[in-house]
Amino acid sequence: MPDRVGRWLWPVVEWPDDPARERRLRLGDVMRLGDENVEGAVQVLEVLQLEDRAHLRFTWGDAAVSIRLTETGDGTLLSLEQDGVKDAKTWDRRSGAGRLRSAPDFAAGWHQLIDQLTLLLAGLTVPAPDRLWEAAYLVYSAQ
Repeated sequence: MPDRVGRWLWPVVEWPDDPARERRLRLGDVMRLGDENVEGAVQVLEVLQLEDRAHLRFTWGDAAVSIRLTETGDGTLLSLEQDGVKDAKTWDRRSGAGRLRSAPDFAAGWHQLIDQLTLLLAGLTVPAPDRLWEAAYLVYSAQ
């Protein structure tokens, strides 16, 4: 549902053919999400694979992102994979939030989004997202 997507990923600008934004995603759906910190402010995502409550794979720019939940003996494993970046060299030249973006910046961004999703799945409140990003950025930029 778009309200859930907007709480952990990015705010929903447009939900697939549903002005009321009530229906679940389907294979092949295209949605638009926005983030004021990114040039162009809107990302168009297409649903490439979908398994209810288990797996979501979607386009993200030149890449594909896969988020999977797997039940284990100890609980639930949440995994994220990003692949298919056509021109990785351009990532370091993109700007956002008034500064050049870098590999640690992108890594911290994905880390923040997964932290937010993990907290929401656990029924917990998400603290200030910027602070989650800042904590992750310190780790990735020190590598």
